[in-house]
Amino acid sequence: MKNISSNTYCRKKSGYATLEIIIALFILSSAITSSTVIAFGNQNLLVDTTADREALEQTKMLLETTEMQALKNFQSLKSFATTSGAFETSVEVTSRGYTTKELKTKVQWKNMYNQTKHITLFSLVTDFQNNSEGDTCEQALSGDWTKPEIKNSVKIFKDLVSDPSGIYSITDLDVYHDKLFVTTNNSGANKETFFVFDVTNIENPTLVSKVDNDPLNNTGLNAVTIASTTGGIFAYVASGSSYVKGQLQIINISTDPPTVVKTYKIPTSIVSGSSSQGVPARIAYSNGYVYLGLTKTVSGPEFNIIDVRNPNAPAWVGGFQIGSQVNDIVIKGHFAYITSPHTEELIILDITDPTHPTQVGGYNAPSPNTTGSGKSVYLSGDTVYLGRTTTTANPEFYIVDGSNPRTYMPTVLGTKEINSSVNQLLVRDTLTFLLTTTGQLQIWDTHTPSTIKQFATPLILPSASRGVALDCEKNVLFVGSVPTIGAFTDQGFLSIISTP
Repeated sequence: MKNISSNTYCRKKSGYATLEIIIALFILSSAITSSTVIAFGNQNLLVDTTADREALEQTKMLLETTEMQALKNFQSLKSFATTSGAFETSVEVTSRGYTTKELKTKVQWKNMYNQTKHITLFSLVTDFQNNSEGDTCEQALSGDWTKPEIKNSVKIFKDLVSDPSGIYSITDLDVYHDKLFVTTNNSGANKETFFVFDVTNIENPTLVSKVDNDPLNNTGLNAVTIASTTGGIFAYVASGSSYVKGQLQIINISTDPPTVVKTYKIPTSIVSGSSSQGVPARIAYSNGYVYLGLTKTVSGPEFNIIDVRNPNAPAWVGGFQIGSQVNDIVIKGHFAYITSPHTEELIILDITDPTHPTQVGGYNAPSPNTTGSGKSVYLSGDTVYLGRTTTTANPEFYIVDGSNPRTYMPTVLGTKEINSSVNQLLVRDTLTFLLTTTGQLQIWDTHTPSTIKQFATPLILPSASRGVALDCEKNVLFVGSVPTIGAFTDQGFLSIISTP
């Protein structure tokens, strides 16, 4: 019995040991399986975390890049969306008034479980420079610009001037916060030369006020630029009555009616001229300084810098002698871009020190003949758009690389034969608008400068008059045109153009 009992005990003990081994193997197997699940779970988590980090970095970088673009070229900001690998990125730009924009940058992707995730960042950017300089031309296009329409055309001189028997010509215009400011020439004393329109309703512009800038003289005004300062909002105008009396006038447009604050004459010790020489032709404003371009002088600079931080006491601070008339001026940062009939159609000056502007760059279009003067210029980002007078063997429209202003003969990105002088031009998004001597507003697709394409049938201005002035605000273009030389039937038009 003892032996039997002993064997029974051994068999029981062996059974328990086998059970323990089975349980141990099960636990071990479970542990291994759990470890495997945890390992793969951690790998998914790691992939998701890496994607999250990359998405966050992309969103931050996208926002910072867009903010830098705002500093470089505020007006060119526009919404867009792209796809890069597993990430969809987008920037949404919303205008908050004329000089502030909201940026919304978003990166979207799918995780390992095919769930859509996204990161969104917001920012507000303000155009401090143009906040004072009055450039309210919105670059983002809307509507169908393949079919531009003249919403209203005003025979400004016959309809609105107190003495319609005189001969008047629009010389320039500038639009600022739903107000359009127009300068004119005239044929006699006591004639209005400065007009203000309310263009809130573009189909029914309203004349708000009109001013005779100089009752004792009859040559009117040649150019205008609007700027907002701590002392008020001013129109800086190039006075055509100029050489004898003064080339620059400052008009306070914060008052009703506007009032001439100051007439300033550049000292004859600096600029000497005559009734036909040294007369103001173009004007620009930036950071408390007026940049005044004259016709060819007898002696002295045609490009002049005037300190107007105190509008009651303007002061000449510096100039540059071109040896030819200044046809157009654009100021960007520390550089002035000037077009003229000079050998170089485009002259670039460093104006960091306004007392000593110096030429650092320029462009001379290839010309087997003497035609084709520099007429108009526009900057968009790092690209320079140059318009010329009519040529016989070369294009009138050039697009050149402006990434380095300190360059002579920069790379030409594209050209186009217009068969007319490009009197004024501006760029909005991928389109360039050209105002021509032949009475047309031409629209060209310049998204790819090497293949400039016609975007719309040219819009014919009223009476096919010669285009002289062009500006925009929001999604609207404002055009000034005058009759061809010797034809004064309609005496000029103000045309307001937009989409259907």
